[in-house]
Amino acid sequence: MNTILITPRNVAELNLLMEVIQKMEIESCILSEEEKEDITTALMMREAEREEGMAITEKLQMK
Repeated sequence: MNTILITPRNVAELNLLMEVIQKMEIESCILSEEEKEDITTALMMREAEREEGMAITEKLQMK
C-alpha cells in the first residue's frame, strides 16, 4: 500500500480534501503532532544510517 502525506494550508483546504477523500471512499487518518515528529525522526535516522553506510563503503574502496 502506498501512502500520501498532505499538509493543507488552511481549514478550508482541509475540509475540501477530506470531502473528496470521503466521496472517493479512500481510507484516511489525521496524524497528531507527536506522530508527525516520530515519522520525521525515523526518516532522519534512516538517512543518517544510509550516509554512514556510504562512508564505510567509500573507506573500504580506498584501501
